[in-house]
Amino acid sequence: MLRKLHGAAHWLKRRSPQYVVLRLYNLIQRYGLTTAKARNRVIDCILLLRRYGCAPTFPTPGRVVERNPDFCHAIQQMGAELAIHGYDHIDFHSLSQAEARWQFDRAIATYQQAGVGASGFRCPYLSYSERLLEALPAGQLCYSSNTAVLWDEVNDQPQAKPGAIYTNLTEFYAGASSAHTLSVPHTLPNGMIEIPVSLPDDMQIYDGLHAGRKGLALAWLDILRHSYQRGEMFTLLFHPELYYLCALAFERLLIETRSVRPGIWVARLSDIAAWWHEKADFRVAMTHPAEQLELHFTCSERATILARHLPLAGPTQHWRDAYQQVLTHSVCVPAAPLPLLGVADDVPAATAALLAEQGYLIQRGAAARDCATYIDAALVQRMATPVALIAYIEHLTTPLIRYWRWPSGYASVLSFSGDLDALSLMDYAARIVGKAKA
Repeated sequence: MLRKLHGAAHWLKRRSPQYVVLRLYNLIQRYGLTTAKARNRVIDCILLLRRYGCAPTFPTPGRVVERNPDFCHAIQQMGAELAIHGYDHIDFHSLSQAEARWQFDRAIATYQQAGVGASGFRCPYLSYSERLLEALPAGQLCYSSNTAVLWDEVNDQPQAKPGAIYTNLTEFYAGASSAHTLSVPHTLPNGMIEIPVSLPDDMQIYDGLHAGRKGLALAWLDILRHSYQRGEMFTLLFHPELYYLCALAFERLLIETRSVRPGIWVARLSDIAAWWHEKADFRVAMTHPAEQLELHFTCSERATILARHLPLAGPTQHWRDAYQQVLTHSVCVPAAPLPLLGVADDVPAATAALLAEQGYLIQRGAAARDCATYIDAALVQRMATPVALIAYIEHLTTPLIRYWRWPSGYASVLSFSGDLDALSLMDYAARIVGKAKA
């Protein structure tokens, strides 16, 4: 009981009274005592995305899976992905290391008992911290989706005065500004892939800014277009309780993905994590016959190899801007200057690793100076952020060949990620009763 009271006190402490009242009102409006209303929303969401050849990811608490195993198994059979969302829908900041470990262990066991697979996790309220890595069961999960990028530089964000829901959610999510932060996966120290979500989400825009369906669609379309121009990803964060209000925006986004070339990859979080792991094994071997440089790429058939400002004898096709997509895994190019990214030894190892993870072919040591594109610590410091550094490299007119971030020639990524926190008002009641029993 003390644990329950502590959790409730922590929950209330981080939320204004206005937020609590508004959220309670919305829950009563959107959920029923049975699961029928919520189930219909989830199925309709899956069916809409299926018409466009894609599927959503639903981070779902273990307790919801435990109460609805047949439904969760059925939507997974329809193509939706489920991800661990704790066992209870609880703020993980309020938990000790042992309690967090119990939440993960119990959730994974519940999924397994229900015959529902899961390869990733997201903490409720994005309440993740690095200490949780030690609480994760070793080898059970391959990705995390717990950090956030706030697209605060886009033009079509709703301009209404933020309400309590917007303000509180923005504080919980603690999104990093897109002006300074890449919206791309990265590899964590334990080998898992972190896939950031994009903000604002549906509740911030619809409930917090009262922007309506049209405002929601305009805001998300602007994020999609910005992420496309930067070659990054838009992990759309939504809540299935709002699906019918989001449906217009979803369809406009999906139509947009079909209207651009190169295209936008619409993928589940597990697909993105699997690709990022696959890409990590890509290599290139170089030989120097005469004045030529022969590059032999060791990679999968899905790999996207790009080259700019280089004479290429093999099969290619125009990709975007100055880049050509190389359609073979071996290519011969002029050896001087080297069409690679030279990275001076004074550049921090973390920066070099980040650039390599984006697909740049890095040359360090004495050969770095022989590269057409060269960066040193002074330049890195002057650029200040990864966004600025990569924009600088991409705007140069120097010869360059590289792997691209995404598979099959796609320019960017869109992922529909809906936190399936509950299916009925009884699920919310079960949180309290369940915590009292735990």
